[in-house]
Amino acid sequence: MADTTVKNLEAFREQVRSCRALRHQFFDLLADESDVERGRSLIREWARSDYWVSREFPALVATLAGETQDLDVRIIFVRNLWDEFGHGKLNAAHFALYRKFLDSIDEPEPTEPSESARAFLKFQKDLAFQNPALAAGVFCYANEYMCQFEFAQLTRDVHRIFDGSDTRYFSQLQVDVRHAEELEGALRMFEAADLPGFDKSLHDALGTVLELRALHYDRVVEAVLGS
Repeated sequence: MADTTVKNLEAFREQVRSCRALRHQFFDLLADESDVERGRSLIREWARSDYWVSREFPALVATLAGETQDLDVRIIFVRNLWDEFGHGKLNAAHFALYRKFLDSIDEPEPTEPSESARAFLKFQKDLAFQNPALAAGVFCYANEYMCQFEFAQLTRDVHRIFDGSDTRYFSQLQVDVRHAEELEGALRMFEAADLPGFDKSLHDALGTVLELRALHYDRVVEAVLGS
């Protein structure tokens, strides 16, 4: 069982690493140093939409914590929520750091979420009510594991294009790596419990959420370049 479980977890990691979102044209356009103004527009448009993911992220984590009946898994989400809220310091909360980043690039705080951000969050929150174990797996890979690849690319170009901007929000990668590792430990427990069809259901649900994230990048590029 242990060897099979590890193999299955690696399959989910590979599903993330090969997803359309991480291979999106957005990152190629952003890395093109010949057009800095386009790069600025891409980052601003990305941030306007992604801010709402960060802002509503604690609500998603709280839903997962509340719906998960396994106390070992619930405590993982509680620790995650504590990190999200800056260990009790509101000005160090992740969404507060995001606001500081927006301020530093002269971008106002968005008042409404984009449709792509809304869909990305809604699917996961609905899944948390329907199947908390499955939702925990999706959350692990589509958010915490995904971030270390997604934000590594973004951080490099944000530093280059907006030199001197407040990028403390982007320094949270190691926290996300730890969260992913803790949640993978929970997935091992779920697989050990031999839940019927768990791996197939997680593969399908994860594919849906990863595609919703790719649609976020589609919308950003379309907004900057036109459809």
